Amino acid sequence: MYTVQSVKDIRNVEQNGEQCMRAIIELAGQKHSYTALFKKSSEETYKVLNMYRNEADYTVDWYDNSLHQAYINVADQKQHLFQNSDEENNFVEQIMNKKPST
Repeated sequence: MYTVQSVKDIRNVEQNGEQCMRAIIELAGQKHSYTALFKKSSEETYKVLNMYRNEADYTVDWYDNSLHQAYINVADQKQHLFQNSDEENNFVEQIMNKKPST
């Protein structure tokens, strides 16, 4: 289970023609920040559509560096991210409860 430490940014975005939410988050015990893309399903539960780990290193990524991938898609590992849908819903609820004030 992941613990959301902080949320840097959250906003509505469009992904493949669908309205979604995007959040930039810090997870407890993790070095890199993550970008989570999620939406509320018709069953009123949250589904994480994609999650990216930001491994950008601005000392080398300030130019086109084809040897380094700054954003790693961890959605392929989704089965390892959440044990069940309750855990996934809890994760998104943590994000929503830590929204930065504007």
